Amino acid sequence: MNYEVIITPFPITDFRSLSRQEINTYFKWYCAQTETAISRLARAVRSTSGFEGWEPDLRRASLIELGRWVEQNIQVRPRSQAEIDAVKASVPYAVEVREFELVDSTVSLMFDVGIYFAEVLRTQITGLKWTVMTRSLRFVDYGQPLLAGHGKVQLNPMRVMVTFAYSLGDHTETGAALLEIYDVWAKNLLAAQP
Repeated sequence: MNYEVIITPFPITDFRSLSRQEINTYFKWYCAQTETAISRLARAVRSTSGFEGWEPDLRRASLIELGRWVEQNIQVRPRSQAEIDAVKASVPYAVEVREFELVDSTVSLMFDVGIYFAEVLRTQITGLKWTVMTRSLRFVDYGQPLLAGHGKVQLNPMRVMVTFAYSLGDHTETGAALLEIYDVWAKNLLAAQP
């Protein structure tokens, strides 16, 4: 499956390098992508044999089939030794570096899955809204769209879905983990409600 590669308003390598105006532009663009992202995802899922009946109805149960479909459609490529060395050099401590990388179409797929995942949460839990944090450059999700309630817990759906994709890529998880991830985040976001 070749998923459509998403084009952002401008190239982003690190959100910390963006100006506040660029962060606001990206945030508005991101929030406006909901309908397009869910439609693109639904077309791709329904065009796959065995998934023609999948409905993006924003219900928890829809994540079961979506997780199975995502597992079957993740694409990775091997990392070169230079890429592995560059990752190791960028971190001040020893880390294990995966020997594969997600291809661009998989990153785009996970962008759309992340939006759908977040919208399922927003449908099921009242009071969740999109926000962006720009107070501290040290904040791990600085400048990135986050789903937040009334408490301190915030979800970066792109980060969570890319992590999920890596776990599928190295076969440490199956598509069933998508529903488990939802249940964990629903509990965390509900606990953060007043």
